[in-house]
Amino acid sequence: MLDSKDFNHAGDDLLSALLKQVQVAAGQSTSAALFEKTIEAIREISSHRIVILAFDTFEELTGLEAWLRDHLLKWLPENVLVLIAGRHPLKGPWLSLPAWRERILPIPVEHLNREDSFDYLRRCGIDHEERMERMWYQSKGHPLALSQM
Repeated sequence: MLDSKDFNHAGDDLLSALLKQVQVAAGQSTSAALFEKTIEAIREISSHRIVILAFDTFEELTGLEAWLRDHLLKWLPENVLVLIAGRHPLKGPWLSLPAWRERILPIPVEHLNREDSFDYLRRCGIDHEERMERMWYQSKGHPLALSQM
């Protein structure tokens, strides 16, 4: 799981952050060597377990978006799932190029109704009925608002 706030928005910094996630020491490497180490580590892990690369707050990665799409993601093994979460849907080359358009499954996150909000809050360890009611009312069921309360 990479949050865009966790690294500088440059390709090498993203690769270093990925390597940290898969427990491989990056050391001093050229950009090409760092890229190869990262892809190889992901290939190795994905050969025996499920790998999901999750990029959160994607809207903050505007400077890296093209690099991710055109450089990194196309070299990942086919069995690696990439989850991109952000405030805005993907657009532009993501949708205009058939190779990407057919691989993207947009899943909008809507506001939660009262029942779903309470279920979520219970899973977060909150089970006091009055508190859940107040949190649902204040958040209006917005998932991010609920998670921050």
